[in-house]
Amino acid sequence: MANVDRDGVFRARPIKSGLRKTTNGAVEWNALFSIEAWWNKDTMEWEQCADDGIEIWGGVTLIKTDGVVNEHGLKTAREALGWNGDFASLDGDLSQKRLNLEVGLEPARVFKGTNYPARYRVNWVNPARDDPRPSVAGGPPVDAKALNARFGSLVRAKLAAMPGVAAQASATQATARPPVQTGADDLTPPASEIPF
Repeated sequence: MANVDRDGVFRARPIKSGLRKTTNGAVEWNALFSIEAWWNKDTMEWEQCADDGIEIWGGVTLIKTDGVVNEHGLKTAREALGWNGDFASLDGDLSQKRLNLEVGLEPARVFKGTNYPARYRVNWVNPARDDPRPSVAGGPPVDAKALNARFGSLVRAKLAAMPGVAAQASATQATARPPVQTGADDLTPPASEIPF
């Protein structure tokens, strides 16, 4: 078994897995991943790993140390593994399922003064994608009006309190169009009278 020699995004397949309880009480789905390809950021393409047998252990926390269900972990297990909530289904050999996943690897913490070779750990697990770069497309639609209604005044107040932002905001307001008046019974003050 060869060691992983870099951090980044990798295509991986879980070979075997199991549930484990950590010493601090968290419950994790832990798996041995076979690394099949890595995302080359320079060419923006997947490249097959030259060496078969590159493996790394990693997993997903399902129950936190305080006994609370980890919603992010459950979502990851559902999306990446098709998990239905049956803990017994996460134990054992997953090689027949041929799950295609992505794992993000990062350098593991190394203690000062040790001469161990660089080690990496699994930071996250996702379903495999053709292009792992983050994008705006594909997420749920956002209702800007609802966000403004709920958070607009709070966000504007926070921005106004930041140094240097107030001058930018007043310059933007000076070039903005005046508000449209809908009638005499409109209770909205003009933009020039709003303090933030």
